[in-house]
Amino acid sequence: MIVKVKDIALLDFGRVEHAEDEELTVVGCRVGKLSLATLVFEKRVTIKDCIIGEMNLFATRFIGGLTFSGNIVGSEFWYEDGGHNEAVIEISANVFKGFVGSVDCQFGGLVIVCNNVFMAGCDWLLTDGSGDNCYDGGYIFRDNVGRTDVYFWYYPLRSQLIEILNRAAETVRAVGKLAITVIKDDNGHFCLKSGDALSRLDMLRCTYAPIDPRKVVDNIVEILSLYFRSEEAKAMHLPDGCIVTVNYDDMAVRVN
Repeated sequence: MIVKVKDIALLDFGRVEHAEDEELTVVGCRVGKLSLATLVFEKRVTIKDCIIGEMNLFATRFIGGLTFSGNIVGSEFWYEDGGHNEAVIEISANVFKGFVGSVDCQFGGLVIVCNNVFMAGCDWLLTDGSGDNCYDGGYIFRDNVGRTDVYFWYYPLRSQLIEILNRAAETVRAVGKLAITVIKDDNGHFCLKSGDALSRLDMLRCTYAPIDPRKVVDNIVEILSLYFRSEEAKAMHLPDGCIVTVNYDDMAVRVN
């Protein structure tokens, strides 16, 4: 089956009879939403040179392999509970505008991820014991632009931290210090407390598994440490010797 050079609002192969039984190729299309969810493809699937608004790959099994190359994906790109490939899965030369995440996939054959642009990061190689991917056939991750070692909440968290710093800049210049504390509110939601201000971290809600608060603290320390070495931070004109700490329970970490 070949779909070539078309403008399609919804391309849902779950509604296409016999789609799983033959080799599938989608080339040069503009697709609002592309769904391959819960399908088992015995033969190779090729998606190439397409502009895709959003994708659904929930529980998709590419037994015959996958070539996903030269595409632009506008939304987050999640792959959960799938894989099971015997032939190679190749994801190459794509631009992903949203976060690229994968949870609990079992890859039987080789996985190649190269020459992609991850504008909002990728977590395919992270291992923390919760929904880790399994690469039984090995993997090659190389020559990608953007971080491939960050959680989906890393960049939203960074934006919120910079907002907190900007709001507190005048106070910091006056007293020479700032403490940011990670807490949970009465509903169990993560928040950042700075002075009297409380900012809820909505990006940490509805996650696959409970998040270790120390993981959050580690990421905050990393974000701020990198930020304070940037040209952007210099423009804030914080005083020499300014002390910024991140606190959680009995732990206090200085980050500058």
